[in-house]
Amino acid sequence: MNTKNVSGNLLQRTLSKAFPIDRTSVVLEVVLMTLLGVFAITLRTKLRMPVNMPGHHGVEVMALLMAGRYISKISIASSISGIAAALFMFFPFMGIKDPFLPLIYIIIGISIDSL
Repeated sequence: MNTKNVSGNLLQRTLSKAFPIDRTSVVLEVVLMTLLGVFAITLRTKLRMPVNMPGHHGVEVMALLMAGRYISKISIASSISGIAAALFMFFPFMGIKDPFLPLIYIIIGISIDSL
């Protein structure tokens, strides 16, 4: 149903106040989550410190993924970050030697989203 405003232009009536849908905020959140995953792996790679404490890189990555999940409104935000981190590990300059490490980061992202 169309109505006219004061200047005589046709206006479209909708039941939803969010018409037309603005997808830029969703795209920006996906880009932010992707960059967060890339940052987590870059941080893990550059901070190769021998502190003799198992899992110290996992704490850093979990903190970054949890912060991203808290910031974002997307329900699969940690999964997006985990998949981006896993894909970034396949670049040869990252120097990742464990073939199961990308799978672990994907599982971490899915677990955070499901919990």
